[in-house]
Amino acid sequence: MFARILFSITLTLSIISCNKQVQKSSDIPDGIDSLLKLAEDRVDKTVDVSEHLNQAYTLNKKINNDSVYCRKLLDIAYSAYMTNHLKIFLTTNSEALSFAKSIKDTFAMGDSHWNFGNYYGDNDNLDSAYFHYHEAEKYFDAIDHSSFSGKMHYNMAVILGRIKDYPESEKETYQAITAYGKTGNDLSLYRCYNHLGLIFIDLEEYDNAAESFDQAMTHLQKRDDQNERMPGLLNNIGLLYARQGMYDKGLEYFQKGLDFKDLKSNNLELYARLLDNHAYYSFLNDNDPGSEVHLLKSLQLRDSTGNQAGVTISKIRLAEFYNANDNTDKALKYAQDAYETAVLTGYNRDKLNALNLLADLNPSKARDYSREYISLSDSLYKLERNERNKFARIRFETDEFKEQNVKLYREKNWIIILSFLLVAILMLIHFLRLQKSKNKELQLVNEQKLANEKIYELLLKQQSEHEEGKIEERNRISRELHDGILGKLFGLRMRLGFAAYENKTDLQEKSKEYITEIQEVETEIRNISHELNMNTFLGNRNFTLVLQHLFETYRLNGAFKIEADLKEDIEWNRVSEKIKVNLYRILQESLQNISKHAEAKVVVISLSQNGDQLEASIEDNGRGFVISKKSKGIGIKNLRDRVANCNGHIEIASKVNEGTKIEITLPLNDEDEN
Repeated sequence: MFARILFSITLTLSIISCNKQVQKSSDIPDGIDSLLKLAEDRVDKTVDVSEHLNQAYTLNKKINNDSVYCRKLLDIAYSAYMTNHLKIFLTTNSEALSFAKSIKDTFAMGDSHWNFGNYYGDNDNLDSAYFHYHEAEKYFDAIDHSSFSGKMHYNMAVILGRIKDYPESEKETYQAITAYGKTGNDLSLYRCYNHLGLIFIDLEEYDNAAESFDQAMTHLQKRDDQNERMPGLLNNIGLLYARQGMYDKGLEYFQKGLDFKDLKSNNLELYARLLDNHAYYSFLNDNDPGSEVHLLKSLQLRDSTGNQAGVTISKIRLAEFYNANDNTDKALKYAQDAYETAVLTGYNRDKLNALNLLADLNPSKARDYSREYISLSDSLYKLERNERNKFARIRFETDEFKEQNVKLYREKNWIIILSFLLVAILMLIHFLRLQKSKNKELQLVNEQKLANEKIYELLLKQQSEHEEGKIEERNRISRELHDGILGKLFGLRMRLGFAAYENKTDLQEKSKEYITEIQEVETEIRNISHELNMNTFLGNRNFTLVLQHLFETYRLNGAFKIEADLKEDIEWNRVSEKIKVNLYRILQESLQNISKHAEAKVVVISLSQNGDQLEASIEDNGRGFVISKKSKGIGIKNLRDRVANCNGHIEIASKVNEGTKIEITLPLNDEDEN
């Protein structure tokens, strides 16, 4: 006694310690599991299981995670159901279902309905059980939980079989098989095919029943625990043959079931059923007198296990046996007992069988028994029809719900598709507008280039006109040298030749005159020479003037100062027109880029000649840029293309906030031009 008290105190302290530790470590779910295990295992018989359940419920209130809270609430409800604390079960499971709906936890909603289905099924409230299984199946199917969805279909099939709605039961069983087929659960598939076989027996579709039992056998033989379930399957196969009048074959299977070792000790109810079937069909086969002993033994075993349905069947069969053997008193006694047991238990089908027997055994009351039989049969028919209508309404409402879900799903898909199309159209419009903007920008750039090229063409035309004027001027000077100076020099030479023959006095005077004329010729030659030098200089400097005009344009229009260093020793007359055009465009593009992007204050431009190479440098003190990011820009690309077109070389150096420097080397003449 002391040891038991000590154990109770220790266990209680350990639970308190566990609760404190759980709260301290925030490991509340494990603490709940420990309490539920104590409740289910009943380790301490002195502690009421409800205390553990209530402690678990209180502890669960401290969980902040909605999903975990809901799942643990369902665990508490299930433990209450398993320990037969049904009041706690109903309260907790109802709360779990309501909370699961509020947080839209599909699995939890299905699990809660499953619990209710089991509860109402155990209490023979079949329509409520069917409703909750049906609801659970909807939720499990929604999350594609094939295993649990299959269980719900199987449970509904069993209920429909009990009310003899065999077509719907068959349908639900096949749906369960389809669901289980995805999981490969041999035990569940065995149960489905076994149930299907029993349905086909009642429908008298014996070939289908045999095929279903073969499938059940195939799946059962794959399991390690087949010996525990094999006697039940053998009993059903025996019934299949017995119902067809093949008693010998049926008795063979009943005997195989009875021969299983330890069946009586492990499953007394099944043993009694096999014994009863073997005895009854032995009696029907050849009215075996030994059947009486086994029928009585089966009745005794069924009574000892409290199997009232089995007791009723045994009594009806004993009544049939004694009636066939002309023992009317015993037959009437067992028929009357069967009727009374059926009335007490509410097994109406057995009550009908008992009434049918009583009408045959007691002719004096046959009319009363027949009238009661007809009345009960009609009421059962109406009841079964009403039950089927109830289940049909449940299925209809669910199918309507599913159709609504399908409709909503389709509408949702259409909304998603239309949304994607709208977004795609908007993106396309944005892209087209962006592309149009870029095209317009490129068009403006091209128009500007064309305008610049026209300006340059005008400059070249001006240069050409200037060259023509220069040539005309040279021709004029040449004519003046030829016609004027040479004529004068020839006249002087002739007069000097004649002067040699004149007297010295006249020669001296004339010499002074000739010297004066020679000085005039000298002055005239000097003037022409000076004019020629000026024209030559202007010819060499003409392209320089074009460039200076370009710089002046940007000085006036830009926000920066241009410092230009154009070396005078550049031999522009050796530079090809193609090189001049591209050099002009390179300088123009560079200044345009600086004006648009650089925000520079000073631009330094240098041009020089190094042998057969022109060297150009453009440097600004602007904000600079990251070359790797700008290398594919249209401005930089144009510069590189023009330099490459002239077989030249370009180097670009730039750093952010430190300016940019471009160095270019071009040949005086491009070989490709020739």
